[in-house]
Formats: sequence, C-alpha cells, structure tokens
Amino acid sequence: MVDSRATFFGVHNAFSVRKFDQDFDLQKKCHALGDICEVRAAIDRATGEMRTVKVYRKIDLTEATAAVMKREMDLLSGIDHVSITKVHAAYEDELRYYLVIDTIRGCSLYEKIIKQGQLSEAEAGIVCMKLLSAVRCLHSNGLVLRNLRPETVFFES
Repeated sequence: MVDSRATFFGVHNAFSVRKFDQDFDLQKKCHALGDICEVRAAIDRATGEMRTVKVYRKIDLTEATAAVMKREMDLLSGIDHVSITKVHAAYEDELRYYLVIDTIRGCSLYEKIIKQGQLSEAEAGIVCMKLLSAVRCLHSNGLVLRNLRPETVFFES
C-alpha cells in the first residue's frame, strides 16, 4: 500500500516525497487514450513549461503489468538520446502513476506522409537512420519497442 505521499522516480532513481500535484498542473483534456494509460498535458509549476504526462490508473493494471511499467520508467529515465523523448520524472500516488515526458509539437510520420505524400529517398533515409539509432539505443539499454509504427514516430517541427 502506498502512503499519501507520492514517490518520485527521477533520473538515476532519485526519490522525493513530493506529490505530482505539487509540481504539475494536470490539464483536463485527454489527448490520447490507450489500453492502460491516457496522455494529457501538464504545466510545470516551477518553470511554466508544458509537459506531456502519461497517466496510468492502478485499477487498470495487473501486478505484472505494473511491475513492467515501473521497470520501464526506471530504465527510460536514464536514457539520453536526441531521437528519444526525454523522461523527466515519474510519480506514484494511491490511485495512479504519472510519467512526465517532453512535449512534442510536431506531426507524426503518418501525418507527414498523408499531408506530403511519399517521402523522398533522401528524407526516408534520414528518418530510417534516426529511427534505427534510437532503436539501437533502446536495445543496448535492455528495452524493446513494441509499438513502433508511423503514428508513434514524431517530428519536432
């Protein structure tokens, strides 16, 4: 049982007793809804920066799924790669887990293909090189990306 204080899993497993709501103002609008989490915007109260937060309801997770998710949070918080969204923090309270990541304002690869049509060979080559570099980084850190598709690959601008 988790006490009323939130746990913070930061880069290199730092811990704090701060609550998510002390550090962030979670926006009401849900940007995406997945099988086990929802994606919302949040404003960092200290800096005013907009962040993206993946919110996992504990009731929706089995013990095994929760353990895998915590392990992924811990591993992802230590990854620093230019083509991988940065994980800033993860919180846990009695009902939810919150994974705080960078906000990407660009479009997905899928949206780019729909808008622009076929990518040029040079552009496709650059996308593939950056994507393979990111996958290699994940693999070298013991992570496997199971959701790799054009809708999950984003451009910053």
